[in-house]
Amino acid sequence: MEKALLKLTTKLLNRTEAEVKELINNEDGTLRDDAADVILSLQEENVKKLKTDKFNDGHKAAEGKYKAEKETLEAEIRKEFEDKIKTLESSKGKKEMTDDDIKKTEFFLKHESNTVSKEEFESVKNELATYKSTTERNKVIGSIKEKVWNLTSGRNPILEDSEMVATNRRNSYLSEFDNYDYQESNGTVYVMKDGARVENELGHPVTLKDLEEKVSKNYFVFKKQEAKSGSGTTTPKAPSGAGASELTEPKDEAEYNSVRAGISVHDKEGREKLVAFTNTYGPKFAN
Repeated sequence: MEKALLKLTTKLLNRTEAEVKELINNEDGTLRDDAADVILSLQEENVKKLKTDKFNDGHKAAEGKYKAEKETLEAEIRKEFEDKIKTLESSKGKKEMTDDDIKKTEFFLKHESNTVSKEEFESVKNELATYKSTTERNKVIGSIKEKVWNLTSGRNPILEDSEMVATNRRNSYLSEFDNYDYQESNGTVYVMKDGARVENELGHPVTLKDLEEKVSKNYFVFKKQEAKSGSGTTTPKAPSGAGASELTEPKDEAEYNSVRAGISVHDKEGREKLVAFTNTYGPKFAN
């Protein structure tokens, strides 16, 4: 086998000369009759692996089209390899091709563009990892904001009559909790920052409830709880205000939270109903 062919094949398959000789030479060192098929098969495996790693499952819809293009490409590669081998076999005695000569050939230039660089592969891999991480964090933050608003609304914040203003205030308030990460342990959610737990001035870990109480003071004014009687209990009064007649005293804390969660706050009537219900029955279930 000509040295030029050997160099071309090592470049194309990214293997050493010894590895290539072992694949396409007979034991006596002569070129195998099926050398072109062996080289083509190895190159197809390289291309297939790189393309498979690069594209995700969303590209399966184009499988039919890719198969047809692949078969056409295989036919072109086979013919070009056969022609190249014949040309090199008939050029014995001519000057040996250098690496630069090989890189300038039409065959090398054409198929070099069909491969995926290591940098491009790593870039796609990193993008997928980032997307997965962002999606998972968004789910966690969504759950955290729901917990926060349950805590805040349970303390009777005074909300604006304007639905738009009330919604904007709520969204701005909840966005404050995007600045942290969170870790749950034994039912308690701890606040994290830069991979470490946030601590208060006494060195104690800050919980989600602690952070909610601190941040909410910058956004809301809360109604005071009704004064308790001498016995230490609060006597519930019938709810008043819009829609109050629809509300009945909850049997337990679970029902209390369920009713509150079901009251819409997108209009003035709903907000008044929530405040009335919370003021009346909230103290009974306060910790």
